[in-house]
Amino acid sequence: MTRVLTETEACRPGPGRDPRSDNPLLRYNRAFVLRARGQWNAARADLDTAALLAPDDEDVLAARKDRLAKVTT
Repeated sequence: MTRVLTETEACRPGPGRDPRSDNPLLRYNRAFVLRARGQWNAARADLDTAALLAPDDEDVLAARKDRLAKVTT
């Protein structure tokens, strides 16, 4: 079973990691990817919730899809 690392754990160099992980820019990039993944998951959950709560309200659903598209670009 794989375990998802927290942002702090992903930024911390550890055994078996690339020695370049001491580079602050690479640590920042890993943190950025984790934050982006979190935003994607939040937007996706938001879209799913909107579909469940108001399946007939096309304006709400379109707004949520726009938000999801902005996060992915």
